[in-house]
Amino acid sequence: GFGNEGSMDTLPSEDRVNELLDEIGVRFLEISDEGLLSKIHPGLKINLNAIAKGYAVDAVSDLLASKGYVDTFVEIGGEVLARGKANEDRPWRVGVETPDANNKKRESVEAVVDLTGRAMATSGNYRNFILDDDGDVLSHILDPRNGHPVTHRLVSVSVLADSCMLADGVATALFVMGVEEGMAWIEANEGIEALFIESIDEHEFRQLASSGFLTN
Repeated sequence: GFGNEGSMDTLPSEDRVNELLDEIGVRFLEISDEGLLSKIHPGLKINLNAIAKGYAVDAVSDLLASKGYVDTFVEIGGEVLARGKANEDRPWRVGVETPDANNKKRESVEAVVDLTGRAMATSGNYRNFILDDDGDVLSHILDPRNGHPVTHRLVSVSVLADSCMLADGVATALFVMGVEEGMAWIEANEGIEALFIESIDEHEFRQLASSGFLTN
């Protein structure tokens, strides 16, 4: 029920979820030696939402660089890539939004990051969600391992990387993993850092940053 196809009146049954799990996954894609992509399962579809904005940010930033611009800041839908400086005295500064406890307001900044020659992308469940019959939040981010919305207390993940497309995709993957698994993955992979924001209760959040994610 997410996206442009409209809302759903009822949640899919467990049997239907399991049927779909048997039909999805990168295992049904093949890349030829010539770089051509083909699908093994005829019903397979590719959704690029997790990297589309990041890819676009990289493309615009590269276009500006090709025209000779050095100090640039490109943002699309909250995903950013900054090069050079904001002015002679300081680098670009980017705020990480504090998710509202009621998943509605967007008023405060949780952290500020100095950004130069790097990209940052954020993935979270506090904007795009639906409520089930019990009033529980169903995130638009689904865990591909079980076919259900992510249900842990993590509400936001911001990722630093050299490209915005990489940061965008990794942020979504880390959100699915959760704090413990995600932090272990980050610390094992060089060149990528992350800030996790976890909900403690309705009014309080907790930050957990990887070793190289520095905030002000």
